Amino acid sequence: MFKLIMNSIVFLVIIACITGCYSTDKRHNAAHNRAIKKDMKLLHQDIDFVLGLDEPSVLSDEKSLEVITDS
Repeated sequence: MFKLIMNSIVFLVIIACITGCYSTDKRHNAAHNRAIKKDMKLLHQDIDFVLGLDEPSVLSDEKSLEVITDS
């Protein structure tokens, strides 16, 4: 069982290195990380737009100048 797990891990590492997704070059890996972060940010913006959450609510926006009180 242990040998099967080790072979699977080695196989995955080899595949990751061959495809160019990971390397020992820090700049190359950083570029991948920046692209992933940018893609996630854009995905969140798209989802917020679709759900109508792209504009903050007056009731929950802390930067709002209007103060809502119970009168």
